[in-house]
Amino acid sequence: MDGAMRTFRLHKLVRDKVIQFTVDQGGEVEATKLAGTDFNKALVTKLIEEATELQNAELSVEELADLKEIIDQLCRNMKITPEVFAKIQREKRNKNGGFKNGDFIETVSLPADNKWAAYYASQPERFPEVK
Repeated sequence: MDGAMRTFRLHKLVRDKVIQFTVDQGGEVEATKLAGTDFNKALVTKLIEEATELQNAELSVEELADLKEIIDQLCRNMKITPEVFAKIQREKRNKNGGFKNGDFIETVSLPADNKWAAYYASQPERFPEVK
């Protein structure tokens, strides 16, 4: 190595030990500490990033652990205990079901005055209307 440094803009939330790992390898880091709403927004962005990686990779316990780590931190930030989180998860599963059946809807037709029709229509990029 010729000692030249290359600098990259990451602009992303990283795990707690990444900065020290980088410094230990001879790198330099410009970073800030996030808190409050900014921290939560960065966690959600990281959740989407990790979920996209999982979508494009083979399923692995490591990738799932990354997602759970982010969700656990969001819960801590929001002062949601694991017990409360599990209770809400259970309530939603009891009301709407889980995902064990693998049901996948291609299209849905609803009366025009249905609240879900209005919801889908309000997001045409996500739910394009089929004519």
